[in-house]
Amino acid sequence: MCRLFLLLVFSFQLSISYSQDSVLISDSILIDTLSPLLEKINEYKLRYKVNCVQDKITDNQGNGSEDLYGTRNFRVVLHGVAYRGGGNNYYHRTNKRNNKNPLPMDGLNNLLENGFSTSVYLYTENFKTAPSFLVNAENPDTLKYYQLGGNTSSSLDSILMFTYNSIINKDIGPVYLHCWNGWHQSGFVSAVLLKQFCDFNTESSLHYWEDCADNWTRGYDRIRNAIRDFQPIDKYKISTEIKNEICPCYEDERANDVVVENNNDELKSLKISVLFPSNISDLPPSVSTFLDEYYFNKFGVDVRSVRYPGLIGWKAAPGGGTTDYAVDIFHKAITDGKYKSFLSENTGLPMMYMPDAIRATIELMEAPAEQVKIRSSYNLAGISFTPKEIAAEVSKHIPNFEMSYSSDF
Repeated sequence: MCRLFLLLVFSFQLSISYSQDSVLISDSILIDTLSPLLEKINEYKLRYKVNCVQDKITDNQGNGSEDLYGTRNFRVVLHGVAYRGGGNNYYHRTNKRNNKNPLPMDGLNNLLENGFSTSVYLYTENFKTAPSFLVNAENPDTLKYYQLGGNTSSSLDSILMFTYNSIINKDIGPVYLHCWNGWHQSGFVSAVLLKQFCDFNTESSLHYWEDCADNWTRGYDRIRNAIRDFQPIDKYKISTEIKNEICPCYEDERANDVVVENNNDELKSLKISVLFPSNISDLPPSVSTFLDEYYFNKFGVDVRSVRYPGLIGWKAAPGGGTTDYAVDIFHKAITDGKYKSFLSENTGLPMMYMPDAIRATIELMEAPAEQVKIRSSYNLAGISFTPKEIAAEVSKHIPNFEMSYSSDF
């Protein structure tokens, strides 16, 4: 009995000693690794020149940084550690395809060139068409590409592990977390990372998710509940010193909103923050239509609006819209002698010749106010045709022209 007691005491002393040594080792790691880690963090801060979580490095159509082309709505989550966004498929300049796809190859290659070690596709659609890894031919860098949704505890833990490893190891590059548009699922896992590593509370995490969804926030109760349910995990805790370096700024404009309970008393005041995109063109069409009618009915503003079909002209280059194929096909017919359509051969879309659109617009603007009966928006109509029909017309002028189809619609 005495020997057993001594053995237990000895084991207890060993346990205490090991625990104290672990703390000392942890502090030593912090001192030894913080300086190299700062070099990595500052490198990416200087490269991308953004400070706050709302700031975009590539915009909704994938423009803004050629070094990151192939991504959309690219934003920082943790400086030098984790970034979020979408895949630039639908708006891609040269390789258009359905939005519901993993990153295009130039997106993956650009992440590799930017020193990223990991990319995570948060949906399953068409992931089998993507490579599982890429290797840089000029240096030992490797980009690993995973499919993890973040909707189960195990997949979310893997995302947290990738991020944590990038934090504690200066030789591991950042993680790119992407869905299709860079709004909803990538916003969810990013909100989790900010709760875990930057001490965001639940309210700020929800506001962050909404602020970075570019006004597409209606519904999505599953995501909101998942953000509420997540609790930081002890094994992924980091020091305050590291938090101060990697956590971007975020000004939660709704943090001090007044919540008023209606107890049959008159509501005298209510502070509401309504967030709009910084660019009016990012507003949904239904919003601008509502504003047209509102200002006419409320203030008598002489508002006149038109909605164009696909416009065909010789001067402007195709910009990536669905109907722009009707312009792009002429360019490709001359330069390449062939065209690959992302529409099926019998999909008809409304079109209009540019001079007709200009004439219709001028006529509406010059019409007497009493003759303008619609104050939301006039839909201009021209003609409709299919890719098969326009290909037949092109072939009359370029007999060897070849048309193929890789249908998304």
